Amino acid sequence: MTLPDPATVVPRLFALYGGKDKFFEAMDSRQQEFFALWEHDSENIGRVLHAHLVVEHFLTAHLQAQNPKLAPISGARLTFAQKVALIGDNDQTAKLLIPGLLGLNKVRNRLAHKLKVEIDAEDIQAIFSVELYAATLKEKQNPKPEDPLWVLEDFAKFAGTLLQSSAAPDNALWAKAFENA
Repeated sequence: MTLPDPATVVPRLFALYGGKDKFFEAMDSRQQEFFALWEHDSENIGRVLHAHLVVEHFLTAHLQAQNPKLAPISGARLTFAQKVALIGDNDQTAKLLIPGLLGLNKVRNRLAHKLKVEIDAEDIQAIFSVELYAATLKEKQNPKPEDPLWVLEDFAKFAGTLLQSSAAPDNALWAKAFENA
């Protein structure tokens, strides 16, 4: 298949749009729409995506450590929600995190569809419903629970660290801490 000659296509486009000026008006309008999305707060978008990706990395490692006989989970191309659904009933540490993990995923999914960061009260409630996190946050020296993005990132750090611990050499200490708790 040969590509059309731009020298032929461009004059046709101008004619179809009703002239060069109308063509450029249409293109300028599209570009403004593009830049309206492009200029959304990329720093905050990056913060949400970073939090989600890091937690997902350690969720995958956790699931693999909990299920060592399974083929590599990373090759299964599971969604984040599917990975959360794989957390077993006997997996006490990870099970505690489920509401917050689903809240984090909900924020990430909303971001993917709206291309801007929106964290609502329901998302924060899901994170604070992880009682272990809420208790830990309460003990912090300078928490910032009034900033939803800070809470989301802080929860991601908390959850990622807990999930990471299951595959760490000291994971028996964590299991012992949860014993009879």
